[in-house]
Amino acid sequence: MPRITRSSQAASVQAMVEPIASFYATLTKFPYLPASDIMTPPATGWPEADVADFRKLGKTDVAVEVLRRLPYIRVDENREWRLGYEDTLPIAYVKAPEADEAWTASCCRVAGLEDQADHETLWDSRLEPHGQKLDAQVVALTEGSLYGAWLLLDTEAGTIIDFSHLGGISCSIKCPQSDRDAGLLWKHFPSKPIKEFFKDWEDKYNSLEWMPIQNNNGGMSGEILSQKKLGTASKDPAEIRKIFIDCGWGGAHFQKEECRKALSEWDKARGKRILAEYDELKGNRGPSIPDPLDEFSD
Repeated sequence: MPRITRSSQAASVQAMVEPIASFYATLTKFPYLPASDIMTPPATGWPEADVADFRKLGKTDVAVEVLRRLPYIRVDENREWRLGYEDTLPIAYVKAPEADEAWTASCCRVAGLEDQADHETLWDSRLEPHGQKLDAQVVALTEGSLYGAWLLLDTEAGTIIDFSHLGGISCSIKCPQSDRDAGLLWKHFPSKPIKEFFKDWEDKYNSLEWMPIQNNNGGMSGEILSQKKLGTASKDPAEIRKIFIDCGWGGAHFQKEECRKALSEWDKARGKRILAEYDELKGNRGPSIPDPLDEFSD
């Protein structure tokens, strides 16, 4: 076995950090996640105060070093940036300087941990998928609640496990009951090399298979729309894609702000259309039949 040197470990850590940083940079090309919401560490990594918090997670030295070098998407009470799938939110292991101390975002939950937090504490803090006992070299990059994706980075293998309790491919995963009971279901999900995984996600965005739409009132949140999410009969994805292309998507002169405004107007019109369709459907149902028990309700 080759001897692990400090320089080889640094190269290994960098190889895990770069695909994540590249993916976040891809998101900022869209009129969705502003570049200012990506928190980038200093050249030496996040400071020792943050590293002390990372160690509370009970992870390996390499996992802690990866957390020290990673950029993070800002999370607070005003921000809810989804990544890839519905209910998939970034975990920030560091806190923005001006963040509200009272806000229970992931960064604040990390800081509030006791040393060597146990699995139950990490589940309650939504820093690991509930009921799953992750290995010490595995850290969660996202929180996915029940139907979203928990992207689990194995810092030893350099791979990503796309885990979900009830969403994605969860229903097709074959796992012995003994492993389910032991909190090891996550180990039966397929994994991909981290570079390959995030390249695949970048391609989905760049090809407009996944299209991020910011909240139409300009808020720091949004959703990721796709044909799969909206259904094969929906014309919405084609309309959104046309807006991007009309604004120069894929070229050097993409008009991001014009695209943002056009998407906002489209989203407002879509909301009105859905409401009108609902009202029309409601009107076509005819008069409601009175409940014979109503006269006795008093």
